[in-house]
Amino acid sequence: MVSQDVINRVKMFIGCFSPAERLDDVPNEMFEKYQDILPHELLVLWSNFGFGNYGGGVIKLIDPDLFKKNLNTWLRNDNPNYYPFMINAFGDMYYLIKDGNREEVRLLSIIYRREKVCAKSFVEFFSEHILSSEAINTELKAKLYLEAEERIGKLSNDDIYTFVPSVNFGGKEDVEHIQIADAYIYQDIAYGD
Repeated sequence: MVSQDVINRVKMFIGCFSPAERLDDVPNEMFEKYQDILPHELLVLWSNFGFGNYGGGVIKLIDPDLFKKNLNTWLRNDNPNYYPFMINAFGDMYYLIKDGNREEVRLLSIIYRREKVCAKSFVEFFSEHILSSEAINTELKAKLYLEAEERIGKLSNDDIYTFVPSVNFGGKEDVEHIQIADAYIYQDIAYGD
């Protein structure tokens, strides 16, 4: 049974980041695998909506099994207690560290090749951090996202906006240098930049 607190947090989240009309269904085996591992808020979103675009595509809930390889590659670490669960429209990955009593949410910036701690718990991340104007403006790059969407179109559930050339090779983080790419493939290829 899901608590009222969880339901309230999910309502706050979808109030800010409404789910797209067409999302990808989450296979039943994912619920079985993660029911005692991942936070109930994610499982409720998976169950009621699915993987894909939220907030028009500014964020995406992702398949942790699929994106785990990319996370491991980027961190050069195969820690079984790290769970990718969300990316922004530019491919930066949010992941949960859950190790015994320790819980933390971090952001791995694919663009700038660095990590940051977002919250000391998933509840803090989900009900405060990601809903804050600071996170929306800086981590999610909301203004640039809207400019890109207007200029080159909406993202599918699998796509992100990328900078060409890559910021790592002197590219600029602006709408003039954006194109659309598959999120998983881009993260995999960008590691070699």
